[in-house]
Amino acid sequence: MSADDGARPVFATRWDFLFGRVLIGVDPATAQFHAVRSAAGDPLLAMYTSEASVAAAAIPERFRIVQTDVAGRLLELPEGVGVAVDPDTPGGMIVEPAYAAQLKPLAAPFPPGTRSDFKNWPLFPRDLATAIAAAGRSYAFLDAVWGLVYTIDDSPPIGLLVFRTTAPEPEARDSVVDALDRALAQTVGRVTDLGFPLVRIVDLADLAAPVREAIEGEPPVYRAG
Repeated sequence: MSADDGARPVFATRWDFLFGRVLIGVDPATAQFHAVRSAAGDPLLAMYTSEASVAAAAIPERFRIVQTDVAGRLLELPEGVGVAVDPDTPGGMIVEPAYAAQLKPLAAPFPPGTRSDFKNWPLFPRDLATAIAAAGRSYAFLDAVWGLVYTIDDSPPIGLLVFRTTAPEPEARDSVVDALDRALAQTVGRVTDLGFPLVRIVDLADLAAPVREAIEGEPPVYRAG
């Protein structure tokens, strides 16, 4: 990653970028994202870090500006497409297509070929625990929830809610994810107030067997019954 003009990039590290939230332009008629071209002619998804940088960009009126997370957009990025963050501004940053392809796997919760270390979430917020318990009362198939903190290689600590259900249907899983997401939104002003760049919500069944066993040996923040 490099700044357009040699200034300090708006995202100082790859993790700052991966865990960031940005503004992008979406054409409602085509569902296409606003893009620009690099000096070499490569297509770059345009991302903006503020309303001011959006205004300075003179984006065509047909594009609607929406807030999104960088990781989600990276996972959807086609091959050969990079990213321009605050293009043509001091500190604006170019992520070339080849480097964007390298970063894309790191946008997943547990990237292959990386090391993840887990520990209990210290001082788990009481209001959040209460909201999770309320979700458990609403969904009888929500069996347990653990609050953890983990890292990916040299990443900053990431908040993690791991849930276990007694129902295998995808609809049950989706309902639990939505309920835990609402619990976070209702009790936490901003996720960064918790001291993490983000909090991920993960099904215990999606984790490797040794990780599942380690987590199940820890006290959950919620257990049914």
